[in-house]
Amino acid sequence: MQPSLPLVNVAQYFLRLQRSKEDPLKRICVIDDDPVYRRMVKLFCSTLYEVVCISHEELDLSVLRLAAVDLILLDLCLPGTSGEEICSQLKMDPLLKNIPIIFVSGRSKTQDNLAIGPNGAKGFISKPFRKDDFLEKIESYLNT
Repeated sequence: MQPSLPLVNVAQYFLRLQRSKEDPLKRICVIDDDPVYRRMVKLFCSTLYEVVCISHEELDLSVLRLAAVDLILLDLCLPGTSGEEICSQLKMDPLLKNIPIIFVSGRSKTQDNLAIGPNGAKGFISKPFRKDDFLEKIESYLNT
C-alpha cells in the first residue's frame, strides 16, 4: 500500500491545477480511501479527463474550490466518516454546491441508492465495474 501524500503536497498540487478557460479536458476528483481504486480510475480516465485523486484524509475544501473540478466521485464508506457527510459539507459550500457528486461503493446498490438525493448526490456507481460501463456513466453525469 502506497502512503498518502501529506496534506501540504496535495494542497500544492491543487493550487497548480487552478484552471484557465482554455483547459480542454473536464476534471474529475476521486475521493476514496483505496489507493488501488484511485489508480484504476486514473488509468481508465486519463486519456479522456484530467483526474485528481485524493484520500478522504487529504480533503481540504478550500483547496478543492481552487481546483475547479467538473465531477466528484465519492466513496460512501470511508474510515472515520461517511461519503454522505462529506457530500453534505460540499453541498453547503457556495462554491462547491453545484459540482455533481457521484457516490461509489461496493455495498449493495439498493442500500446505497437511498443515499442519493437527500444529500445532493446525482447518482451511484457500484464497485466492481467494467471500464466501458464506468466511462459511459461518467460521460452521462458530466453531460447532464
